[in-house]
Amino acid sequence: MPYSPSKTLPLLGFALLLLLPSPATAREPKNEFERRLDKGKIFVNSRKVKGHDHLMGVMRAVINAPPEIVWPLVGDCARYKTTMVRVLESRKKMITKTKMHCTVKIDMPFPYSDISGTTLSVVKEDPKTGKYSRVWNMLKGQEGSYEVNQGSWKVSRFLDDPNRTLVVYRALGAPKAWVPDWVRDMARNKSLP
Repeated sequence: MPYSPSKTLPLLGFALLLLLPSPATAREPKNEFERRLDKGKIFVNSRKVKGHDHLMGVMRAVINAPPEIVWPLVGDCARYKTTMVRVLESRKKMITKTKMHCTVKIDMPFPYSDISGTTLSVVKEDPKTGKYSRVWNMLKGQEGSYEVNQGSWKVSRFLDDPNRTLVVYRALGAPKAWVPDWVRDMARNKSLP
């Protein structure tokens, strides 16, 4: 393949970003949880949510890249078909500068039908502080596959380091169709990035 500066230079630039040393402004971990995240531990767990029979999946991880690089990968639901596992289709429709409808179709294991849903998302972006979030809830009155579909992506600087990102993903999804608990648990855990 011939050399193409337009394709090679952005990749090289991103690779170099990952190698940058952390600035002196980064603080030391305050507790065991932060120490383990700092060493690369990815936390995945489930928790009960008041008013729901289903569990919410929660994932926390640190990525060695600035939040402004990570945010477009998780904040833009239109890109999920290429950035997320098991997403067959994804699109967004902007409602206002900070609100959007996100429609996503998820590949379910055989013999279950794929599921889809549309959510109303509220987005907050603050590049100065490196804090970004997208919080979603099922769009009322939508024809989809879910009884419940809510969650969030939160992206921020880890230990005040502008070159490291703490990513927190929460998702509570309950399909309308009956799915055995073991399949639901597997799908919830595998949907966590």
